[in-house]
Amino acid sequence: MKQHHVSQDELDQAFHFHDDGSFDLHNAPGKSKKEQTLNTYILTGLGQYLVSGGERIFDDVQARAFCERIGCYDQANHASHLKNRGPEFTGDKMKGFTLTNPGIRRGASLVKELASEAT
Repeated sequence: MKQHHVSQDELDQAFHFHDDGSFDLHNAPGKSKKEQTLNTYILTGLGQYLVSGGERIFDDVQARAFCERIGCYDQANHASHLKNRGPEFTGDKMKGFTLTNPGIRRGASLVKELASEAT
């Protein structure tokens, strides 16, 4: 996050990191449920990357749970949203997803966006 100039305060606006190595996602920006869903998956990958010390793999179960909690989960269109995504993460529901370098950059940008909305 140093490379992308993301402060601890900005991270705290997006995530709650627990002592056991888990984390919660507070929110995800987006103007539509699709955009929010994709941003939730990117932020889930970023959170996993941060708590694991560099592991880029994250699972659908956790990302989907965050979508439900945030309110962007759309059962009828969720799979469709994930098929029409950009280069920020690869993979699928069954094998898991992998955050890419563009995903890390986008995640840093999303954290900064969330922090600016909070102030």
